[in-house]
Amino acid sequence: MAELKHISVLLDEFKKTDEMQKISDFIKIVDSWKAIGGSISSCSVPEKFENGCLYIKCKDGIWAQELSMMKEQILNKLNKINRKKIKDIRFYI
Repeated sequence: MAELKHISVLLDEFKKTDEMQKISDFIKIVDSWKAIGGSISSCSVPEKFENGCLYIKCKDGIWAQELSMMKEQILNKLNKINRKKIKDIRFYI
């Protein structure tokens, strides 16, 4: 028979998993994206974060191009907030 565990123990175990760490990292990135700036965050949104690459969905091709040209500046700002976890950013529509 399986061992019964209190829900708080199960939650503590889950918090330590790689999957939960990925979710936590993504939430921090989404929050820091909002802090980047009004016009940038209003025309784009982080969609996923995988293997150090942040994927940003943009409102249209013009914004995707504009943000691509600002990529290094954005990457530096985000990494100051997120302890250099982001290696690359990809913008798409």
